[in-house]
Amino acid sequence: MTLRIWNLLHRDINKASPDRDQQVGIFENPTHMTIASHRVDARNPVVAVFKSTNPDGSKKYPLELSTQFFVTKILFNATRVNSKTPRTTGIGFLAGKSMFSPDPRFNGSVKETSPSPRKVS
Repeated sequence: MTLRIWNLLHRDINKASPDRDQQVGIFENPTHMTIASHRVDARNPVVAVFKSTNPDGSKKYPLELSTQFFVTKILFNATRVNSKTPRTTGIGFLAGKSMFSPDPRFNGSVKETSPSPRKVS
């Protein structure tokens, strides 16, 4: 493999450069693997926690996973007794597709949804 091809294949698509979103061509495909050579990504630990169960088979955590949401704030209760670690009590979010402002399809007229009234653990 020539040095030119090697350099093209090892370009970082997430590089913080001003023209990053306008570049075209071949980029390195990021691969993250376990020691056993199984592919992993950020989804893996989320799914593992979501699917975890107690010994009796019940869900271990009362979680709800949703797509097409952009979390804008995480609310904490910092006044827990005998604890230095704050507990999450809710979230604020934008609901819909393309809610991240750098996305060219972003619609700035969507207003933030009230923080979740349910307890978030």
